[in-house]
Amino acid sequence: MRFRTLTTGRNTYLLKQFHFHSPSEHTVNGKHFPMEVHFVHQSADGNFAVVGALFEEGPANANLAQLIKWGHTCTIDLSGMCRAYGSGLRSTRCK
Repeated sequence: MRFRTLTTGRNTYLLKQFHFHSPSEHTVNGKHFPMEVHFVHQSADGNFAVVGALFEEGPANANLAQLIKWGHTCTIDLSGMCRAYGSGLRSTRCK
């Protein structure tokens, strides 16, 4: 099930589900986006890792199609672009 996992320096997480919010749940500089997706993963020890992406309206995006296509493996570098949520889903910057 390699294509349904997220591996970090700390753990490996299995994709449990993904869902969308419209408008976006999060903002950037106070601005909502038309849509946001959350890829919800869980590790064997019960911890969660959620990867979110904000959408802007525009032409089809081949990278997004690759990401959500079942059975496809892709690598995404999130360094410097992510926000981590600790216990109680409090937001903190990734290090």
